[in-house]
Amino acid sequence: MACFCRLLLIVALLPIATGAVPAASAADGDEVDTVQELEAEKVAPAPEIPLEERYTTPEEQFWVGFNYLYGRGVEKDPVEAYVWFRKAAERGNSRAQVHLGMSYSKGRGVARDPAEAVRWLELAAEQNHSKAQLEVGIAYFRGAGVRRDRIRGLMWMVLAVETGGLVARVTVPDYLKNTTTEERRRAGVLVREWRIAHGLPVPADLNLEGADPDS
Repeated sequence: MACFCRLLLIVALLPIATGAVPAASAADGDEVDTVQELEAEKVAPAPEIPLEERYTTPEEQFWVGFNYLYGRGVEKDPVEAYVWFRKAAERGNSRAQVHLGMSYSKGRGVARDPAEAVRWLELAAEQNHSKAQLEVGIAYFRGAGVRRDRIRGLMWMVLAVETGGLVARVTVPDYLKNTTTEERRRAGVLVREWRIAHGLPVPADLNLEGADPDS
């Protein structure tokens, strides 16, 4: 009996002694396959979403253009700035229209085109943007990119002052010095008409006719 037990023990230990380890179970095999499948399913990081798809509102598009213009977080690129300003300007963003107009005025990122500059600036001016009103006023007054019209130019410049533009407050008096009483009177009429048409109050003290150009 003792011999028989020793024989069973030898048989049980024989595979270990000879290195004959049983093959992995089906469960083990399934586990390995699952890990391999997970490894195979790993994908590269998703490609970065194009800016055109990330920034879709006019306001966002304006800021992308602004960042390209001044190199805020990206390398300066006036051409890209122009592209983004145009996207936003075409959708009515007044600040983008001003920057687009100035791009055409200065040849910044696009060929210089004074007429196109006035066109975009006037769109922003119609939205009561002071900077645009001043630039359009000067353009009309001088006949730069548009047929010269001192009366209309004066109208836009006065509107720019009324809108609160600090630069306009400093600049416009110099232009007033070169106007006649009749020009100021007619410009005052246009200012009133424009403000009424845009639902804005007419200042009670608006009297360009009697304005002192040196004041």
